[in-house]
Amino acid sequence: MYGIKRIAELTGVSPITLRAWENRYGVILPDRTDGGTRVYTDKHLEDLQWVIKQKNDNHLSIGQAMLALEQKRKQTKKAQVSSADYPRFIDGLFLLLKHHQLDEASAYVEELKELIEIDRLFHQIFIPILTRIGEEWEKGILSVADEHYMSHFIQQQIAHYFYHYDVKVKRATAIAVCPVDEMHQIGLLLFSIFLKQHGIDVLFIGEKTPLDDIKTLIEDHDISLAAFSLTTSNELDTIIDFIDLLKQDFPDLILAIGGQQTSALPERFRDNIISHDPVDWAAWVMNTMA
Repeated sequence: MYGIKRIAELTGVSPITLRAWENRYGVILPDRTDGGTRVYTDKHLEDLQWVIKQKNDNHLSIGQAMLALEQKRKQTKKAQVSSADYPRFIDGLFLLLKHHQLDEASAYVEELKELIEIDRLFHQIFIPILTRIGEEWEKGILSVADEHYMSHFIQQQIAHYFYHYDVKVKRATAIAVCPVDEMHQIGLLLFSIFLKQHGIDVLFIGEKTPLDDIKTLIEDHDISLAAFSLTTSNELDTIIDFIDLLKQDFPDLILAIGGQQTSALPERFRDNIISHDPVDWAAWVMNTMA
């Protein structure tokens, strides 16, 4: 343990400057005694020395060095988490949602973002939770209201990330739709995020989109790719005819079709079908959008 004067001696930074850094950046925060005296640990000293080294060796401002320290901490946290921890995270968030503890669930998600890469959070935490929600609803453990509440929370988290993701260098524009009476859109939303991450801007239209509107969007927005989700539609034959029409009217349009009902599509659509696995998506985008 060190007092502020000793830390000043060890770092060459005056107590006044140390206090200013603490108040301005809030990154290196010493402990306090009951009387309010600052107490620094070896970790605080190590962090201060790291910041000073970044300033001197890499010519960063103190603000930039503090930001770099925050990023370093986040990466360290993520490195300490393994897939063996995921069931605990799934249980924790599921129970908070099940008991309608919205504030606690939101705070827990923010903690998870510090520990897990965002794609892993979505695919390996959120998707298993959605599966569990569906299973417990089918068993009568969760009511319809519970299922809607919990699923909507997850969808909002994913949608928030999608709408705030900025495609800096746009390679193409896509639309993502759930045609006619199709309502299941979370998988489509995740695929849309993947497209954005690979430089493809996405107009996310979502559920129950009339077929005529899809064609108009393609014409009006110079669409290069159309992504469809087919999971529970009762209008599959109509959709198949419509996709055939799209192929005829827009021969250069790339089609990506996902969802449980893809197994019922004719053989001629085989090259347009994508799986639910992000690893397959990566191979698909390299082969298709090169």
